[in-house]
Amino acid sequence: MIVYLAGFKSIEKDWKKPTEDIYILSSFFEHRNGVFGDYVYQEKHILDSGAFSILKGKKTNIDFVDYTKKYSNFINKTNQQLFFELDLYQIIGLEKTEQLRDMIEQRTGKPSIPVWHKHLGLEYFYKLTEEYSYIAIGGFAIRDIKKSEYKYIPKLLEIAKKK
Repeated sequence: MIVYLAGFKSIEKDWKKPTEDIYILSSFFEHRNGVFGDYVYQEKHILDSGAFSILKGKKTNIDFVDYTKKYSNFINKTNQQLFFELDLYQIIGLEKTEQLRDMIEQRTGKPSIPVWHKHLGLEYFYKLTEEYSYIAIGGFAIRDIKKSEYKYIPKLLEIAKKK
């Protein structure tokens, strides 16, 4: 298992060690103004779309197509290999979220990492395992997945491992 350090940007100025040997997850939402550290170019970097920040801030006036284009440009500029889709299912629905995912993948020429949420159902999880090498399980940060439901996660991992 690989664990990525999230929130690195908040400690970056105080970090005194090289970052090449650690796995870092950062958010495009933090980098969208063009300010970011060299760690985004590292092989052990994974880029989050910033969808959680959008959901958390309850931003409704965002042009998601424009945001997706900027996100795709950043992926290309920094040569990201691992990056998440904009999992905005709860705001714009499944079809529009898939359209944004397709846009990212067409603009970058690389597969994104889809983020499955429990309201999408188990059949959709199976579908994603057929189409993608990586799948994220979303809903922890927004408490969509309750602690009492954590017991189902091993089953999802078992399904994914078979693929």
